[in-house]
Amino acid sequence: MLSWLDISGYTILVLVWVILFVKASVDLIGKPTLQQLGWQLYLIIGPKLGLNKGFNEYGQKRKELWETTREKRSISAQDQYAKWTKLNRKCDKLNAELKSLEEQISKDKAKVNTVVNQILFLLVSGPVWFFRIWYRKNVLFYLPKGALPKQVEWVMALPFFATGTVGLTMWMQCVGQVLSQILFMFEFLFIDKPVAKPQPPKVSQKLEKSPQIEEIEPEPVS
Repeated sequence: MLSWLDISGYTILVLVWVILFVKASVDLIGKPTLQQLGWQLYLIIGPKLGLNKGFNEYGQKRKELWETTREKRSISAQDQYAKWTKLNRKCDKLNAELKSLEEQISKDKAKVNTVVNQILFLLVSGPVWFFRIWYRKNVLFYLPKGALPKQVEWVMALPFFATGTVGLTMWMQCVGQVLSQILFMFEFLFIDKPVAKPQPPKVSQKLEKSPQIEEIEPEPVS
């Protein structure tokens, strides 16, 4: 039944490369950025599926509040008190409705973030842990005799392989380090990050008092 999981060492090598590359790319992009992309996608697809009606209603209410507020400011409360009072009550009602819709939108966004986190776990973290557990005893390849110093061969064979062999644990460590350095160079060369402007030093408003020098009268010469 689980025979399809019995794959060759070279297939494991390739799959590990792909999975760790995706993981490193996710780390480079950042989870908050992916969550924001998921939210934007939800706003585009949601109306077609009838999922985010509250967001559309929120936009309509904001527009209605803006128009009502502008109309209220265009009249005098003393000259047209009844109309001004009616518009003021309408503004209060719209503000209350907008607050309720904002809470609903915040809940929807939290749900979208949860879905994005679950997708990332299934695509990245889940496969990494699955490979570490399921194929932890698989020998991926053998090193040529004398290719590396014995100390290095012993480290590459960790945690429980014979010297001269390489298992999944050390292979994933090596691949992860290589990908991390490659993506670091890519980020350094092609991705501009905003640099905070240096703040001028704060100058104390208190002025230091100059030391007072006591004048000493010369003693009379006898």
